[in-house]
Amino acid sequence: EKSSLLPAVAGHTLTQRRGLSLLLIGGYSPENGFNNKLLEYNIEDGSWSVRPQTGTPPTGLYGHSAVYHEGTDAVYVFGGYRFHVELVSASPELYSLHYPG
Repeated sequence: EKSSLLPAVAGHTLTQRRGLSLLLIGGYSPENGFNNKLLEYNIEDGSWSVRPQTGTPPTGLYGHSAVYHEGTDAVYVFGGYRFHVELVSASPELYSLHYPG
């Protein structure tokens, strides 16, 4: 079932969290631009929701990698391409998004 929350994106990551959900981070679509929301897919009931997080979320990021670390309850996002107003460059940044709850 298609959710209105779920953007059609490429270059994103879909990262498993505690075996209960999947986190969608980043990506781009020509129709919607860059996805700057942290979206969670609940495996049990098949629903999507926008999740709060603390930290500085990456913006304009495409082609990055992400991993969930249970000990810190955080998603670490690294690399990819950063898209700024007139510039595209490879990103050397490592982001830590604390995921409470």
